[in-house]
Amino acid sequence: MANTNTDWHRRLAEAHHSVDVLKVVKDYVASWKSTDIAALPEDCRVAVVNDVEDIAAYAVTLAQRQLTSPHSDQLQSIVHFFTSASMRLVQLAAHSSLPPS
Repeated sequence: MANTNTDWHRRLAEAHHSVDVLKVVKDYVASWKSTDIAALPEDCRVAVVNDVEDIAAYAVTLAQRQLTSPHSDQLQSIVHFFTSASMRLVQLAAHSSLPPS
């Protein structure tokens, strides 16, 4: 994975719309090497992230797998990123549903 975790999380924090979060997630997944993907459990090998719903679904899959898998720093890092991306989507949705002040 090309960028550091800090870079990816900074990019998520700077996202102002759900499409921005989706772009960051797609860039993150695109940065994975084939060896990164091969090291993951089969059910955690994301093929493609098409929309924001895929982000939350993948975050849940990863988190569930992490509970039943031996400790893996790589898996933990990916779980953290996708959980952060999901939380950013929730923050943006909550902010957009607030009445104007």
